[in-house]
Amino acid sequence: MGCNYYLQAEPPCPTCGRVDDERVHIGKSRAGWYFALHVIPELGINTLDDWRNLWSAPGAVIRNEYGGVMSVSDMELVITVRYGRDRWDARGTSSEAEMHRMNHSEWGEYNLLRSLLGKGCVGHGEGPWSYFTGDFS
Repeated sequence: MGCNYYLQAEPPCPTCGRVDDERVHIGKSRAGWYFALHVIPELGINTLDDWRNLWSAPGAVIRNEYGGVMSVSDMELVITVRYGRDRWDARGTSSEAEMHRMNHSEWGEYNLLRSLLGKGCVGHGEGPWSYFTGDFS
């Protein structure tokens, strides 16, 4: 299970509270994994710094998938401060190698799993995040 995060370019209406449905997916956090940061080259979003520039725009609002509003500093913490788990956790597989094969993963820093390049993962960040394109579930 994980949590998706979104950027809304406009704040809610101060009169009625209506929220514009236009939102851009920032990425997904999953326990024990690098943060999956969504990059969208056609929108000029290729790195964490590109996201930081968007978050600092007047009126920008960050929300989690449950509608909760997050501060920029909290979003930064979700992405950059990750906690690993025990180095070996079979997660229902017969071996560590099988677990990595099934998850298309490898061990990264901080005892975190990170995705191998391919299958949407187009790069690894300078910290505990990886860059992904495409749709997220």
